[in-house]
Amino acid sequence: MSACEDDRIAALLTEVGLFMLAHRLDEHAHWQQRLSLGEQQRLTVVRAILFEPDWLLLDEATASLDEPAERLVYTLIRDRLPRATIVSVGHRSTLRVLHNRSIDIGQQPPRDSVSCPKEKTFPSEAHGRHPRHLRREKERNFASGRQVYPQ
Repeated sequence: MSACEDDRIAALLTEVGLFMLAHRLDEHAHWQQRLSLGEQQRLTVVRAILFEPDWLLLDEATASLDEPAERLVYTLIRDRLPRATIVSVGHRSTLRVLHNRSIDIGQQPPRDSVSCPKEKTFPSEAHGRHPRHLRREKERNFASGRQVYPQ
């Protein structure tokens, strides 16, 4: 890497709160074991900014950060990647104010659910399991607890 690239990476590391890594760019280590989840998430943001993608898909990308750090990270992404389309998926309500648009996938019953007559017995019920359509409905309800926030 050139000195100019090193300076850019060091500046980004400092901006996301990883100033202690700015002088360790040439150091080889097991960073997944040394860095906390929040530090790893901040480092991922630095990498995303360096790659300058047209689309940035973030799944729970700030789940391990506190609210001020989350706000800082999204502000930095928006400032440094002004033309990128950012799609965030997460459970945190704080994500809503960091995006221009949001899609909230709520707990509504699925439209394609099948109702079964009560008198019918399924083999799976004998083992204490739910019939297949109820299990699918529970999986959908569980999965729909996520909120998707396109920018």
